[in-house]
Amino acid sequence: MGSPFNRCDIKISREWAAKIDQGTWQDKMAKSPDGRKLALIRWDINDKNEPGFRVLTLDSNTGNIEVSNRVSGCCRTLVWTEKGLSWETA
Repeated sequence: MGSPFNRCDIKISREWAAKIDQGTWQDKMAKSPDGRKLALIRWDINDKNEPGFRVLTLDSNTGNIEVSNRVSGCCRTLVWTEKGLSWETA
């Protein structure tokens, strides 16, 4: 039986390509309301094979990348509102 959560490959150009470790990505993304930032989900499976993820936020104006702490579980939703970025786990 397969997982209800998908994985995907991403291709990043510009200066971010060298800054982002290749890994396994989830097929979720969110764009900030102003279109300046993009959030991506990278799987982070620990040594006990327990699922988790990190949120990478790319800023198109500065070229900066922010990486969240590890979140346990699987990302069900990723949403960016005027209040900020939020996600729901399963």
